[in-house]
Amino acid sequence: MEDFYDPFLGDKNFEEALGALVGGEIKKVMDKVLSPESVKFRLLDIRRGIRVFMDRMDKSSKMKMKGDFLSLESDTERAIWLFLFMGRCFYDG
Repeated sequence: MEDFYDPFLGDKNFEEALGALVGGEIKKVMDKVLSPESVKFRLLDIRRGIRVFMDRMDKSSKMKMKGDFLSLESDTERAIWLFLFMGRCFYDG
């Protein structure tokens, strides 16, 4: 696992780890319930939402989020946590 606390690359590494969840566990679930075209656009929306969310978050909130992420044991738990933590980024409306 990359160093999320590196002062220069930590946020980039963390955002990439979140993106890996989107392309992994989250995509697996979406593939079962959505059309391929819908999955493609929804994944782009989620990645864009992560970028916007991270850009607007203050330093202490990012540190808490990184700690929470690292405390979870599996990618399935992390995917659920991501939706709970950043839920409003993933819903239409």
